[in-house]
Formats: sequence, C-alpha cells, structure tokens
Amino acid sequence: MKTNKIRYTVFIIVLCIVSLAVFQFNKGGRMSDNWVAPYLSCARNLSIGGDFLINLQEVKHFQNLNADEQDNYKFKKENNLIPYKANPIGFAYFIKIATTLFFFLGDENALFLFHFLIHLSLCLLLMKYIKSTRIQILFFIFYACNPFILRYVIFNFYYIYQVIPSFILLFMLYKKPLPYFLTMLSAVLLALVFLTRPTVLLLIFIISFYLYYHYGWKKFLVYASVFFLIFIVINRPNEKNPWFTAYVGLGAYDNKYVNKLSDNAAYDLYKKETGKPISASVGGNYYDDSTIIVFREILKNRWVNIFQSNPFYIIRNAALNFFSAFSIGYLSFANLSFKIIIACSGLFIFLWLIVKRKFKWIIIISFASLGFTPYYPPIPAYMFGSYILLFFALYELLKTTKFEKYLESSYDKRVETGFIY
Repeated sequence: MKTNKIRYTVFIIVLCIVSLAVFQFNKGGRMSDNWVAPYLSCARNLSIGGDFLINLQEVKHFQNLNADEQDNYKFKKENNLIPYKANPIGFAYFIKIATTLFFFLGDENALFLFHFLIHLSLCLLLMKYIKSTRIQILFFIFYACNPFILRYVIFNFYYIYQVIPSFILLFMLYKKPLPYFLTMLSAVLLALVFLTRPTVLLLIFIISFYLYYHYGWKKFLVYASVFFLIFIVINRPNEKNPWFTAYVGLGAYDNKYVNKLSDNAAYDLYKKETGKPISASVGGNYYDDSTIIVFREILKNRWVNIFQSNPFYIIRNAALNFFSAFSIGYLSFANLSFKIIIACSGLFIFLWLIVKRKFKWIIIISFASLGFTPYYPPIPAYMFGSYILLFFALYELLKTTKFEKYLESSYDKRVETGFIY
C-alpha cells in the first residue's frame, strides 16, 4: 500500500512537470480564437437547455487580445446576445463546469486546469486496475505522460472529451460492477460528449450494447432514459456542414481535385463558384443563412461529382484513413510516402489482431474512428480517443508473444490483469 502511494505521488508530480512544460512549449499551438471565443461567450451566458447565444462585441474584443491576456480573460454575462449555429453546443457545458469550479481563474486557464484534472483522474483510475507494475510504467510513459498526448489535453478545445467514451468502455470491459449511480453518470457524460463531438456515436453504440448485454435491461433502461433526457434538453440545432469536412478531406493525399488539407480549399471553391469571398470570422457572411445554404450545395455537388467521375480517390483516401487510425494517425506535415508507411503500419496491427483473434479490439478501434475516416483523415486531434484503446490492444498483442513473461513478471497469478477475457 505504501509503495502504491509513493508510486502514484511520483506519477502525479512528474505528470504535473511534463504538462507544464508542454503547456509552455505549446503556447502558440492553440485552436483559433475564432472558434473558441463563441464557446467561452456562450458558457458565461448559458442556462440549462438554453440556446447557443454569444455576445459578438465581446468575442471580437477577445480576438484582439494576446495569448496571455486571453488565458486570463473572463467573459461577462451580457444581455446583447445573438444566436450562433456553426458548432454543436455540448462543449459550452464543459466550459461552464470548468469556469464554475475554477471561478478564480481566467476562462481559458480554468479550462486548461479542468482538462488536466480529467486526464489525471482517468489515468489514475486505470492504473489502479492494472495489477502489473511494468504495465503501469508502460502506460505512464507511453500514454499518461506522453507529450504527444498531453498536447491535446492542455488544449483550449474539445478534443480531450473524445477519450471519455473510451475510458468508460475500458472500465466496462474490465468487468467491474457498474452501480446505478455510475450508470447514470456515464449516460450524462456520454450525452454531453456526443453533443460536443458527434463522431463518437458508434463508440457510444458499442457501450450501449455492452451495457445491455452484460448488465441487463433494467440498467440499460436507466442509462438510455438519462442519455436521451440530457440529449433532448440540451441539444440545439446547428449548421455544422459535413460536406465542408468531406470536401476538405479530399486534400489529405495527392490528387488532381483538392490540392491541400485546409479549410481554405473550401473557401476558394465558394469564391470560384460565386465570385464572392467568404469570411469565416465570427459575424462574417459564413454565418448567414443564405450563404450556409449555397455553400453546402456547392460543396455537396462538387464532392458528388468527384465521386462519380473518379471514385478511386475517395476509396483510396478512406482506406488510408481507416488503417492509419490503427497506428499514430495522419500527420499533415509528412509527405505522401510517410503517410502510406503509417497506413501500412496500421494495416499490420489490423492483420495482427485478426491473426491473434482479437476481433473485439478491431471492432472497438474501428468504431472509434469510423465516424470520420470515410471522408477525413485521422489527424491526432480527431482520433484522440483512440490512443488509449490502441495502447491496450497492443498490450494484448504483446502478451501473445515472447514478451509475455517480461510483461507479467510482477503479476500476481491469482488476479487477472489487463483487459483479456
């Protein structure tokens, strides 16, 4: 027991030091304030079940601040509000929780601290159920304290919340009892995450099926009732344009239609088709209903035309995206050859899982990314929730090799470790 306390204390101290270093190093690597500021404004003016409303003047004021000033800035409760429909509302509720808990900090600093504590708490909970000391150390090095992972933990946007369904699923796979309180809490969290990142839908489907199959229809009924209640109360219509993402996604790999993986590719197409520039700055014509309708139709028609004239590009992209999600994901700065190498490494892991009959992990990892990989590459931010799943999938694969004895040398044979059943 004393050894565990020392180990966890060291873990927390090291994680704090590395996180601070990543935070300082990544000061310039933030989400654009054009997309963050509306959420911060909404959170300050949010009421449960309320609309996505923002104060445009304060958002523009926030955009004129430097990074340090933005971190320490507290949005104000205002009356002069306008609707904002460019993104789903879920993230605003998480910001509301963060700024309420850490009211003494600026809104973004409160969010950074909140994200760090989520990561710390979930990692500590998982380590508690990993009985092998060596696996704990590997988990600590390659996931919990990995700067690559921490970059998206200490980040001012919603990507970290994608890991919540993954952690819930891991806890369920570990066959731990799930009392009614945790069932309801899971439903609340999953509803909020879905209203933040709808791409997690398939993973939520797996969790729902697993809960029904292993815990019975009574707990499933409680879970489903809470989930849909939260969804109905909180959900608000938005104008998120999937054709925008699909068209831009074509630029992930070399082709003759879209020459770059950038939002500007879509903006350029709109200007080419209409002769008018588009302004995505909050308050610009990007948010006008008439522009939204025309923009959506332009992108949809262009994507469909490309698919009809040359489906190879879209099928190729989808295949490379899918297998890259079994590896480190898509690195935008890499050349085509290296991107193909990443996809091939993912294909190797995919086939290894098949050979070792780890079909459960193939389904889980696939469902974690299939919400976007058919049309967009698995950039690390988008597949953040998959990395923890990949860690344990690889651990199970290594246990089938000569490394098993090394991995389990500190393992108490009376207690099953890991996530193998």
